[in-house]
Amino acid sequence: MKITAHVFVSQESFQSQPSFHVNSNDMASFGYQLVSSHEIEFDPDPSFSLQSFQLQKLAKEKEAVIQKFQQTIARIDDEVKKYQCLEMSQSDQYNTFKK
Repeated sequence: MKITAHVFVSQESFQSQPSFHVNSNDMASFGYQLVSSHEIEFDPDPSFSLQSFQLQKLAKEKEAVIQKFQQTIARIDDEVKKYQCLEMSQSDQYNTFKK
């Protein structure tokens, strides 16, 4: 497999040293200065699987959604309990006044 790797440099006003970045895309439109380009040839590991990576990514996304959902349910349950306690408290006060 062959790709072209571009070496860019940038330096923000708050940086004391420039930073170098290697990317396969042209980053000049994002304020980076092209230093050089190189053809790189490599053989991916035979066990490499983009589908496996995508499945792992989706599994992580699913877990994050489940966790957020569980947090939302817990928050709603807490609010329900507060209202139930308030209702019981007001009911007890009403019954005290009836006596």
